[in-house]
Amino acid sequence: MTLRIRQAITEGFSLAASRNGAVLVGAVFVVDLIGAVVIAAATSGAVPADIGVWIPMGAAMTPPVRMAAMSLAVVFNLLLALPVFIVAIRLFVAGVTDQVPDAFLTDRIGRATLSGIGATVVWSLLLVGLPVVFGLLAAWGHGVASGGLATALLWGGVLAGVLSTGIVAVAFFFVLHEISIRHRRLLGAFRGSYETVRGQFVRVGLLVALFAGIYITLGWGAALVGDQPWTGLTVVVVLLSWLLAALAAVFTTAVVSCAYRQLRPDVDGRAIVSSQPAPQDPVFSRSENKR
Repeated sequence: MTLRIRQAITEGFSLAASRNGAVLVGAVFVVDLIGAVVIAAATSGAVPADIGVWIPMGAAMTPPVRMAAMSLAVVFNLLLALPVFIVAIRLFVAGVTDQVPDAFLTDRIGRATLSGIGATVVWSLLLVGLPVVFGLLAAWGHGVASGGLATALLWGGVLAGVLSTGIVAVAFFFVLHEISIRHRRLLGAFRGSYETVRGQFVRVGLLVALFAGIYITLGWGAALVGDQPWTGLTVVVVLLSWLLAALAAVFTTAVVSCAYRQLRPDVDGRAIVSSQPAPQDPVFSRSENKR
């Protein structure tokens, strides 16, 4: 199947503007708000609550404790956010706009969330780790070589790092969709995403670049607001920026889900609604055969 980007964007906008889209925007906004509070507490450098006589409230965190607090905060935020996006993906792939079927909320949501956390960690390590490895190799090559060869090795490492980032971002673009829709486990989700993208790498890459531009713009705007003194107006602007981020998250999820539906016509939301296995797809073999 050929990915039709304009159609995916048009259909995604319609889904995001529906009743379910509005509910999801509210859910994402609340999750982001809670997550921001948790991250702020973890990065404050002081214990946010009195958890015992040995560690009173306000005590300074040691670096190991601070790192552990940050790790727990990230995991906590993923546990909050991933179920919301898993349900969103199921709704958007199925094209459901005015209700939330029970199966979307209960069908292996716990396992999907845990798989999603694992996939997020692996995806992040690949996205960041590969460029770092290539950068270190380039720096080492530049140090041991000389002249034109040193320059070529340096720029070759930089180029390899950039290409590896793009390849990871595109090839594994649909990992969470494989987990949410096809009930894939960690490795199967990465394999399924690659199989989905194969043959449409350039078009999916354009979609990735579009979304990267949206989030970079939002991040730039949030950074400008964050540098301002905290006043009543600043709080309102920050809340509006979070609302805009929630709108963008729901819109992009809807567009990606429409793109996934185009590229995987053999798997659609009806497999979740009816709990029926998708045709010739063994990953649905454990689904309940009920209507």
